[in-house]
Amino acid sequence: MRASTVTGARPAGVDPLIHRYMWKGGAVQSITSAEGTEWKTNANLTGAAAPQFGSMWDTLKFALAQGYTAVIKIGESGNAGPTGGPNNDHWWGNFHVLTMAGLDLANGKAYFADPNDAFRAGANASGWGVPYAAGDGLPVGAAHYGEYRMSPDWRTFASGPYTGSSIEQVYLMKVPAPGPLALAGLGGLLLARRRREGTKDRPL
Repeated sequence: MRASTVTGARPAGVDPLIHRYMWKGGAVQSITSAEGTEWKTNANLTGAAAPQFGSMWDTLKFALAQGYTAVIKIGESGNAGPTGGPNNDHWWGNFHVLTMAGLDLANGKAYFADPNDAFRAGANASGWGVPYAAGDGLPVGAAHYGEYRMSPDWRTFASGPYTGSSIEQVYLMKVPAPGPLALAGLGGLLLARRRREGTKDRPL
């Protein structure tokens, strides 16, 4: 949901920009390459310094504080899966995309909605191509999302099905819909933690 490239018109409440960030050269950079090139490796993308973010985790905290939807691109893991296959035995190669549902700031954990989370046990897991039906309720609660603990570099997953994969890119956007906290059912807890951290508004 972006501004029309022809008329500039946009739906009410929608940020016309998608703010794109990547990890390159040991720092967070704003992606300046043309749209539609994000599938390339970061080494083949151009960027500009984004000193307001010290880590990819900081971009997610900013999204939480400012009401942005955060979509992340992760790379392959170097870990072998239970059957000995590469990338934790996952079918995808090169990259995968997840949407942030919430953050546990006190414990360094993130919750993501995954379009293909059949590997998770329980009634709320589903495979690729299984959308919610019109009458389904909102996916409220952490049980609907993958849980990942972050490594000390605040970029690599230290737990969860994508252990060893790192956040390569983050896309921030706003849409006039319930924020990710409401959908995750973690709003009060995370908001309280955010307030204790003294999060301030910062320009993108």
